[in-house]
Amino acid sequence: MAKLRSWQKTPAPEPRAGEQEWLKRGMTKHGGFSVAVTQIASYAVLLFAVFTLGTHTVSGLIGLGFLLLSGSMVMLVGWPFEGEARESVFARVLASVTFLVGFGYLASGEFYTDQTFLRWAGFLVIWFWVMVFVSFLRQMMRRNRSHLIRSLSVGLMASLSTLGAVCWMFLPSLVRDLNAEQTPTSLAVTVIVVLLAAAVALLAASITWWNGKPRKLPFSWMGMGMVPVLMLGYGIFVAAFAMHFGPAVF
Repeated sequence: MAKLRSWQKTPAPEPRAGEQEWLKRGMTKHGGFSVAVTQIASYAVLLFAVFTLGTHTVSGLIGLGFLLLSGSMVMLVGWPFEGEARESVFARVLASVTFLVGFGYLASGEFYTDQTFLRWAGFLVIWFWVMVFVSFLRQMMRRNRSHLIRSLSVGLMASLSTLGAVCWMFLPSLVRDLNAEQTPTSLAVTVIVVLLAAAVALLAASITWWNGKPRKLPFSWMGMGMVPVLMLGYGIFVAAFAMHFGPAVF
C-alpha cells in the first residue's frame, strides 16, 4: 500500500463481514415479531411503573412522565414514517412541541379532579385544530407540493402520537378507579375488554404496516413499535374519563 500524503485522510477501516451483518440486522432486519415485542414490553413497563411507584404520588407521576418522554423520543429517533429529510425534520419538531406544550398544560393544573378531565378534553380539541392548521400551512409554503397527502399525514401522525403519549398520564387515575369499591363491575370489565381489543387491533395494524413498508430506515422498527403504544393513550384517557364520571351515571 502506497504511503499517504499529508493532505490525504486515513481511510476508515471496513467492518468485518460478521460485524457488518450484525449492524445491518440490528438497524433494519427486524420483522413484525420485533415490533410486537416492543409494544408488549412498553405496556409492561408503563403498568409496572404505575403499580410500583403509586397512582397518586409525586414520584409516580414523575416516573410516568419520564417514561412517556422516553417513548416519544424512541419514536422520533427511530422514525417509522416515509418522507424526505426536510419533511421529517418539520414533523419531528412539531411532534416535540406538541408533547412539551401538552405536558406543560396538563402539569399546570391539579391532577385527577373533574376540572382536570374537562380541561384536557378541551385542550385536545383545540390542539387538534392547531396541528391541522400548522401542518397544512407548512405544506402550502413548500415550493414543490408533490406527495401532499403523504407529507401532511406524516406530520399529523407524529404529532398525534406524542399528544397521545401525554394522555397516558391519566393511567394512574384509571387504575385507581378500576380498583375502587364503588365502581360497577360491568363498567370496569367493559373498559378493560375495550382497551385490550384496541391494543390488539393496533398491534395487528402495526405489524401489517411494517411488513408492507418498502424501505425500512435504521432502527425504525422501534419507532413503529412505539406508535401504537402512544396512540393507545387516547383510549386510556377516554377510559379514565368514563371511569371517573361513569359511577355517578350508573
